[in-house]
Parts: sequence; C-alpha cells; structure tokens
Amino acid sequence: MMYIGPEVAVPVALCVSVAASILGSKWISYKKSTGAGPEALESLERRLARVEVALDDLTGEIGKISEGQQFLTKVLADPETSRRLAP
Repeated sequence: MMYIGPEVAVPVALCVSVAASILGSKWISYKKSTGAGPEALESLERRLARVEVALDDLTGEIGKISEGQQFLTKVLADPETSRRLAP
C-alpha cells in the first residue's frame, strides 16, 4: 500500500473539508428555501454523486503525482544516476 505523506494528505483533507462545509451550507439553505421536495432531493443526490466521483478522480491523480515524486527522488538520490546526469 502506498504511503501518502502529510504534505499531500493535509491539503487534500483541507480541500475536502472546505468542499463539505460549502455543500452542507448550500444544502441547508436550499432545503429551507424550497421545502426540499422529492425532486429537489433527487437533484441534490445526483450532484453529490458527481462531486464524489470528482473527488475520487482527484485523489487518484494526487496519488499519481506522489508516486512520480517518489520515483524522481529515488532516481536523483542514486549516486550512479547523479554521475551520469552531471555535465
């Protein structure tokens, strides 16, 4: 299993918590203003499902970035590679 360090996990957690706060406040205000009928709830559920998919895609891309950084760090830390890259 891949380890995701705090330099990646903290910004992701911050973005998720901000998004959850915004969506929650919008949902509460929407529910108060419209009475939240069945159609409104279905629409909100569809939107939340799209947000969930987008967040899953985002975490996958962040994982790829993290793997790339780990690979480059390993390659550049190798003395043999450093000698070959030196001018």
